[in-house]
Amino acid sequence: MLRERVREWAWGLGWCVWVVLGGSAPVAAVISESTVAAGLVDSVAVAPTGAVKVLSVGLTGDGVVTLDSLVVTVADLASSTGLETGDLAAFRLYSSLDTVLNTSADTLLATALLDSIGASVALVPTTTHVPPAGAERFYLVAAVVDSTAGDHRAFKVGFAAGGIATSHGVLGTAVVVSDKFKARIAVTATLLAFTQMPADTASVVDGVEVVSGKTFSAQPIVSAQDSLGNVDLDFSETLTASVSDGAGTLGGTVAKRVVNGRADYVGNALIYSATADGEAFVLTVDDAEGGTDLTAATAHLEADVVAAKLVFTKQPSPLLDAGANFAPDSVFVAAQDTAGLVDRNYQVEFAIEAVAVEDTSKVVSGLIAAPGATTTPSSGVASWHELRLAAADVIRLKASSGSLLSAWSDITATPGVLSIGAADSLVADNALAGRAGVGGSDLVLNAVAFKAQGERMPVTSIKVK
Repeated sequence: MLRERVREWAWGLGWCVWVVLGGSAPVAAVISESTVAAGLVDSVAVAPTGAVKVLSVGLTGDGVVTLDSLVVTVADLASSTGLETGDLAAFRLYSSLDTVLNTSADTLLATALLDSIGASVALVPTTTHVPPAGAERFYLVAAVVDSTAGDHRAFKVGFAAGGIATSHGVLGTAVVVSDKFKARIAVTATLLAFTQMPADTASVVDGVEVVSGKTFSAQPIVSAQDSLGNVDLDFSETLTASVSDGAGTLGGTVAKRVVNGRADYVGNALIYSATADGEAFVLTVDDAEGGTDLTAATAHLEADVVAAKLVFTKQPSPLLDAGANFAPDSVFVAAQDTAGLVDRNYQVEFAIEAVAVEDTSKVVSGLIAAPGATTTPSSGVASWHELRLAAADVIRLKASSGSLLSAWSDITATPGVLSIGAADSLVADNALAGRAGVGGSDLVLNAVAFKAQGERMPVTSIKVK
């Protein structure tokens, strides 16, 4: 009669199984913790995308008992470093011939994700795994740091007694978590990068970032980063901004100290003064020579000229007969910024009118203008090829457009009949001063007469004082 008896007991840290079939000799099934579990040693630095060994344990099996799972716990330090689950890409379980983690040579058994800080991570082999008989194998747990992990964040890993489950029970020596034994994420900068580009909300052109001659409303922020874009909080040098390509000039305070891996130019009042509307330039920010030499940050920008005023760039003729065209070569008016650059994108209509010299708020009627009293500028410039006054007068031309400061031309005189207030007011302000030549010489207007209270009083010359 076949008799079967099974007796199982715990022996040391391993499991022993004797199976007796009939009167045959006992066959032992054994798996033991031949090298006790060990965790992190002191403080270990690991870079983003890097892997760090957080646990190792040596097992010696019998070629029968399977390793079913290994569980660790992951936590931030007691004084929080801001660790997030996203900082850790994965946890992996490897089988190795030694205690040195070599991800290219070791055998990957399992991969698991961390659900939350302080939670457990169960690593379950994707296929049945049997530790070999009579030979020690080391089981290593590695934490893989995410490519976006934040600098200075840290974590610790614990392992409870019996944290390894096998087909014949549990085993494993506890590893107690401690802030002293931790893995800390360490970012090492290799380059500078703009994390905030220079910009100005006053720019009216899409894709053009700054306004010429105006302090950037959004000053640049430059960070010391690794190749993955992570900020190196330990980097601290003085950076210098400059124009590496472009005809204009950079103003403001160009030097800025890096603090916690960032140089924020707020308060430095950086300003670019272009030589033309839409001018392209390259803003470069670099660290000082010596120390850690990082690749400079460069920004390819354009400067927008934003008009603030109108300016007569071609004046009317100063002295013509009444009814004659005093714009024989055209009169030009441009929309300019405060530095005198033309705003080539300005498209608001220009208006032109004649105003009195002695009071420019008074409009002189009868101005004939071509192409019209209003016209749309081309590339920020408007022109009139015909301007006439039927009656004699001394005027200025006024050009206006939207909210821009208006422009007034030089004086234009159309001889004929000029009026003054009263018979005893024959001495009037000389509106033609500067048009009479040099040294107070007489200005002769052959056809001019003053009319006072209805009486004509011929004048052959006017003495310019």
